[in-house]
Amino acid sequence: MAKTLSDFLVAVRQNLFEHNKIRYRKSTTTSAGNSSGTTVVDSSASSFVDDYFNGCYFRLLSGTGARQKEILVTDFVSSSGTFTLAETAGVQVGNGVSYEVFDKGIFTDTAIIDWINAELATVPTYLSGDALAQIVKKTSTPGTSGVASLPVDALKIISVEIGGRVAALLNPDEKNRFTSDPWIPAVSGQNYVAIFSGDSTVDSSGLYGRLEYRPNDNATVTYTIIPKLPDISSSQNLNAPDWLFDILCLGATARAFLASEDFNNYEYYKSLRDERIAVINQGSVGTTKVEK
Repeated sequence: MAKTLSDFLVAVRQNLFEHNKIRYRKSTTTSAGNSSGTTVVDSSASSFVDDYFNGCYFRLLSGTGARQKEILVTDFVSSSGTFTLAETAGVQVGNGVSYEVFDKGIFTDTAIIDWINAELATVPTYLSGDALAQIVKKTSTPGTSGVASLPVDALKIISVEIGGRVAALLNPDEKNRFTSDPWIPAVSGQNYVAIFSGDSTVDSSGLYGRLEYRPNDNATVTYTIIPKLPDISSSQNLNAPDWLFDILCLGATARAFLASEDFNNYEYYKSLRDERIAVINQGSVGTTKVEK
């Protein structure tokens, strides 16, 4: 089943909630809120006491305005399951609308996405070749005047080819830096990798921190990359196997517990992730696939 980044955030927060780390609820409204869009009604939330969700944040997950705003909850009435919001949701929240309410603290969207991407960047260190081949993709760009832009959707660059030939790095130290951190700094915040032969250190564009490749024929540059996850506001489906969703959520949850100094649950989720990885590696033989 296709996943969005919102699905990742929900899964990690649900894991934290199950261990009493945060308040969290994902559910569906049971009747319409007021016309101004400042109340949300879910009678199935009546199992929670009055004011339980006060100070949490509300977000629509379906319908108009989904994933666009997070709004402070100022009051919660248990008997009716009514949430009162500090500002309008921008639309009357009707019946049958999916929503979530959540604590933030250190567990912000940005922090969780960082933990997820940190897990994603480490997968080449523990996935078998066949398993890794299922999540990487290839993307190409012209190498004009010896310079090619780095892929904008790359979280980690696995390899580079120029004109169908594997790019040879002149400096082994640069190769190490490249594989561990593809975002080589450039002027004006641009991300480039320079492709040339010779000893020049700065080209006419003033680029620096470049990687030196041979041969330089200005041919098409093809990157094999691990694509990064999209922004939370995106409803884009992630083209990834379900097992990747599992290990990223388990790993990101472990990192979240580590950040909160809950070392027991950190070790617990890390062990769950490692067990899942072992199963994936064992079962992935013969399933090689690289997305074009």
